[in-house]
Amino acid sequence: MPSERLDLQIPEGLSQDELLTALQASSELEEFLVGNVSRFDSRADYDDSSFTIDEIESDSANTYVISYSFKWAAYYGCSDMSPCGIEEESARFTYENGVAVFEIDWPEPPSPGEEL
Repeated sequence: MPSERLDLQIPEGLSQDELLTALQASSELEEFLVGNVSRFDSRADYDDSSFTIDEIESDSANTYVISYSFKWAAYYGCSDMSPCGIEEESARFTYENGVAVFEIDWPEPPSPGEEL
């Protein structure tokens, strides 16, 4: 399972609501959390306007969990098939000294025989 890390600079001392607003405004976080949508289908494309952070919860003093969602779709013209999905996922991160640190272990993409 490949693992990735993102250190995101965010102003210090934000309330939970302000932290949520700052995270929602980060295109870098969006790109990181959506990742490579080929893990759903080798022809999958991410719907650029679909990313939302639905909720943020404090797990402990400096640890939080966000719930987020996004859409993807794949097109198989000759097969007249268009698999798609709305993914609802969550990510844990720490927020200390103006840095939000996300670490994600990505699943391996499906092999061609596992698709469809």
